[in-house]
Amino acid sequence: MKAACVFTREDDILKTAGRINALTGALVAESALLEAWYLGDTKEGLAETARCVAGIGTVVRCPVGSGALPENWLDSLEALYRERQPELLIFTAGSGALATRLAVRIGGTCLTGCRTLGRDTDGLWVRRPVYNSHADAVSRPQGRPLVLSASKAGPVSESPVEETEQAAITEVGPVLKHYGYCLDRKLKASRAKNPLEEAKLVLVGGRGLGSRENYARLKQLARAWGGACGCTRAAAINGWADVADIIGQSGHVLRAELCITLGVSGAAPFMAGLENVKNLVAVNSDPDAPVFKAADYGLVGDALEVLEAWEKQAEEQKDEN
Repeated sequence: MKAACVFTREDDILKTAGRINALTGALVAESALLEAWYLGDTKEGLAETARCVAGIGTVVRCPVGSGALPENWLDSLEALYRERQPELLIFTAGSGALATRLAVRIGGTCLTGCRTLGRDTDGLWVRRPVYNSHADAVSRPQGRPLVLSASKAGPVSESPVEETEQAAITEVGPVLKHYGYCLDRKLKASRAKNPLEEAKLVLVGGRGLGSRENYARLKQLARAWGGACGCTRAAAINGWADVADIIGQSGHVLRAELCITLGVSGAAPFMAGLENVKNLVAVNSDPDAPVFKAADYGLVGDALEVLEAWEKQAEEQKDEN
């Protein structure tokens, strides 16, 4: 089988390659022909691609510039596919929309959010989350070419540098048609960052808080501690918190030094927003809550009792000052 792993200039290749490697592990084991396609205008991204993806024999660079339109990216990818004819294309988690649009163009089959990929006597199989990530399903896609994108919360595999440092590098020209419009890059650059994405300390409330009033208490505690406050998707749906406060795949990705969750079960879409958190403390009354598997420190107890104790402590510290 011939497969291509696709990276773009928008990807943090050093972080995303681990999940790509987890998907391609079975292909490397059977000595499949693997290529890496890098669409970008920087040499650094090309070098990282060649170093980070296990089993890659060829790296193809297509210098699509920063001013290119989404259609230019798709045109260039379609041209690469027509020329090199891989049976399987694997995109990073952040390029699911690009993968879907390319699959439509080339008449392929597309699955997004894939965690693992393997092969048995019945052919290729793909494992991906279903039912709001409460379960995994194994699909056996029959159509070719097969276009996949990795899951944001999938497994991570590290590959030794020496496996790919001898990869051959080739360059092809981008397809830059004129589509009669341009993108306002300044609009994206001027967007104000949400405090949740910059905060060093973040408190996160889930369904276990039980009410909008209790979430407001948590938000006040976060302010007293000099931090920010976020919520799970379930808390926002219940009307306890603003949609703008959601953490996870459908919200913000935290980069906090310390994150404390109260009444959060830890579903996979939510945990995707905590990947870059350095220290995670979880409080939940259910000792089997999935959040404890990822937590650095866990406390099995009632979230409201813990919240009340911390409120008293914050009030005492305020009086002392």
